[in-house]
Amino acid sequence: MKKELQIAIVFIFAGAWFLGYEMAKSANLDEYDFSWFFGTVIVGSFMFAIKNLHKYIKNLNVDTHR
Repeated sequence: MKKELQIAIVFIFAGAWFLGYEMAKSANLDEYDFSWFFGTVIVGSFMFAIKNLHKYIKNLNVDTHR
């Protein structure tokens, strides 16, 4: 479980970096600075969502197994 999560985070980060790079390129900004900024913001929101989703699913499992 832990290994899959790490791989998923790496893929999400790579995707977010690429997305940020493309956004910065289309806006004619300094690509590398902004790609890391956008990537970090996107990854931060993804990780926050995953954390909350995991908590929600855990609570759901507790309810169903009673």
